[in-house]
Amino acid sequence: MNLETLRAFDDKGKPFKIFQNVDYNLWHGCYILTFPNHLENEADDYIAHLPVYLQHAFGEEVLFMLTAEEAIKAQQSQWDEENLCATSDLGIKLDAIELESTKKLWLPTLPDHILEFNTSEIEIQNKLYACV
Repeated sequence: MNLETLRAFDDKGKPFKIFQNVDYNLWHGCYILTFPNHLENEADDYIAHLPVYLQHAFGEEVLFMLTAEEAIKAQQSQWDEENLCATSDLGIKLDAIELESTKKLWLPTLPDHILEFNTSEIEIQNKLYACV
């Protein structure tokens, strides 16, 4: 797998490969992914999105190798090439709504003096309530 880091870079500014080796363990009946210790957090992120990436990279045939739950998640998501992560259909819809709402000027522009919070009377108010 040619997944690269987004957060860690070598001396020349190039990203590292996250996974050094992918192997199937016959004894345990599972795949083993190896990665450097310093990339553990990023590797965990990729592993969480792995079914979606595998479907993106290798097609629908991968779905038959996944559990039913993971296959459904992979079908309901897409791989984002730019950010190298999975995005769900709901996430895409929410992003579209957010983008559309930022184009609308439905909130009035408030003057700065209305938005400022006056803290000068807080000490006096504390003393008034303490006396009651």
